[in-house]
Amino acid sequence: MNQGKYFARHGKVFGPFPGDEVEEMHASGRIRDFAWVWSEEAKVWQAMDPAPLQAPRSPPVDTPVEGLTVLCHNRRDFAVASVRYLTQTGCELHTDDRGAAPLFPDHAPVWLNVMEGESQKLLNMRAKVCGVRRDREGWRYQIRWENPPDFNRRSL
Repeated sequence: MNQGKYFARHGKVFGPFPGDEVEEMHASGRIRDFAWVWSEEAKVWQAMDPAPLQAPRSPPVDTPVEGLTVLCHNRRDFAVASVRYLTQTGCELHTDDRGAAPLFPDHAPVWLNVMEGESQKLLNMRAKVCGVRRDREGWRYQIRWENPPDFNRRSL
């Protein structure tokens, strides 16, 4: 008997979710809030996010993806950020904002204006914050987008 699916994010397990709720999660996009799914057949957790487009250079925490200037905004507040990690479904943005609270809370819709360094081509996309944390340099935002931009036209 199918007991439902389990999902995980940031070390926490959620579920089980019955099949109809999993279908609704796919339809609404809420499924992208999770990073892992439990495979009952293989008895292992499987990553839901594809591998990065480019493996981070060493050390990964201190190496931004070069050539991108990102303006992240919610039509009221804005932050200039550097891109640290990049995948088909999102990225990690770092700001030097040292405010007491993040400008963009978890699960908030945002818009990204990405200017490529060499070509000065502007990419505009709607995205969602799916994780926020503070470090000593500022705020880090995990960003997810539904339709990935075409990064194949440039070298990361």
